[in-house]
Amino acid sequence: MEILLGELEPALSAAEWVNCNLGEFFKIISCILIIITIKWAQFKVIPLYLIPYMTMQLNAKKRELLGRKAKKLIREGFFPGVVYGHGIENTNISLNENEFKKIYQAAGESTLIDLKIENQEPVKAIIKETQKNLAGENFIHVDLHQVKMDEKLTTDIALKFINEAPAVKLGGTLIANIDSVSVECLPKDLVHEIEVDLSSLDDFEKNILIKDIEAPAGIKILNEDTEAVATVEAPRKAEEVKPAEETPVAGGEAKKEEEKKEEGK
Repeated sequence: MEILLGELEPALSAAEWVNCNLGEFFKIISCILIIITIKWAQFKVIPLYLIPYMTMQLNAKKRELLGRKAKKLIREGFFPGVVYGHGIENTNISLNENEFKKIYQAAGESTLIDLKIENQEPVKAIIKETQKNLAGENFIHVDLHQVKMDEKLTTDIALKFINEAPAVKLGGTLIANIDSVSVECLPKDLVHEIEVDLSSLDDFEKNILIKDIEAPAGIKILNEDTEAVATVEAPRKAEEVKPAEETPVAGGEAKKEEEKKEEGK
């Protein structure tokens, strides 16, 4: 009996240690996350794990300059945009490009943001469409859709492919046919991305269709059910790769004829 109690003591001590230190453990984890977040903030980048739990505010000013005159904004580090929505009057705005880039990188076109125009109360909106200059480096215009929380909206949500397709290990190549889907939902149900599990692609005959995607609660995917999302292409066989035929060098035949005549002399 004493032996059994002796063996139980270390286990009981370990259990007591876990119970006593579980709270401390979570405190440490919380502190680590706070430190990471602060470090990310120093580089002015929003950590992806914070996106679902935070509200991003985009500041804007009412814009008086219209048409070609709006180009003056771009020279000053701003660019033009417009806010529209059901039952509201369109509002021309100007945005600080650097601030907008950070918000757009984190929110994309499927995350609610708080749009604050000067001293007005913030309104819920999503980034609907953006335009860049020919070099693709700077934004030159943006459309913002002011939403009503009790009205459904349509937008595009990016797809996130998770897990490895087993057929890729057989030498195949993953082919992603689309990288986003059109959806309809209430603003509160919007998500930053929709996951697509590739683990079902275990041979070259299978593919993932729209109907195979498990949409988050409250979201309706508008793409056709039979539209292909992803598949794995089989590796090409050696006999299918034909060697390139040699192209005769110009004047080659004539040179051979001259050599034959020389030999006959």
